[in-house]
Amino acid sequence: DIPQLFNENIFADSILIGGASFKIYRDLSITRDKQNRVGRYPHQLLDNLPLTVNAKTLILSNAFVEYKERSAITSQAGKVQFHQVYATISNITNDKEAIKSNNVMRAAIKTKFLNTAPFEVDWTFYLQHPKGRFDIKGNMGSVAVEDLSRLTEPMGPAKMEKGKIKSLSFNLEGNDYGADGTIKMLYEDLKIALLEKKEGEKELDKKTLASFVANLVVKNNNPAREGDPPRVETVRFDRDTNRSIFHLVCKTIFKGVKETVGIKK
Repeated sequence: DIPQLFNENIFADSILIGGASFKIYRDLSITRDKQNRVGRYPHQLLDNLPLTVNAKTLILSNAFVEYKERSAITSQAGKVQFHQVYATISNITNDKEAIKSNNVMRAAIKTKFLNTAPFEVDWTFYLQHPKGRFDIKGNMGSVAVEDLSRLTEPMGPAKMEKGKIKSLSFNLEGNDYGADGTIKMLYEDLKIALLEKKEGEKELDKKTLASFVANLVVKNNNPAREGDPPRVETVRFDRDTNRSIFHLVCKTIFKGVKETVGIKK
């Protein structure tokens, strides 16, 4: 809508973005700031823009997303990567009249986790909600433990020595102060090794005794036996208000995954 653009407003039927790349890096050895990030979820930032936006659809095609984190413990970096990202976001608006008739913004995303496992996520954002409510549900297909170990070794530090992750699904509801919901991870024959970095060494060594004890605690399969119903964990995670919505969602899912395999702390 060109006349609206001249009035410093963005009204559009559709916005198309192709070939985008997003790379985020975090060094955990650097002290974080003390800033309170309540009110800075994506739909809340949209509401605070100094111009009116009303776009029916935004399509992001063939994007690449990478989050790289350097551990303060191992001094090594792990990379979480999403390839071939295709996203459709609908009802992107901070127009109060438009929100009266539809206060829901949705983002449907399809991608490949670590360029191997199919991964689908659906976000629902409730526009102008007083507590920043959002819902998120998703599912991921089979992924090799060797691929996951590329993340868990530098960021854990832990190594997945054996097993197969068949699928992961989650359904969460969140707000400014936390998230809760259900996590279901199906896997078989899981075996882990806890690692440590000795002073003066560059490589990580296996903590033999700790790994032995950990594998006594870990539930090696879900479902436990053929024919049994799978374990579904109900999880709650309180937000660190210094952190983002993505940190909250990842930590909630990770907590559910840990509890699924029998690690309660």
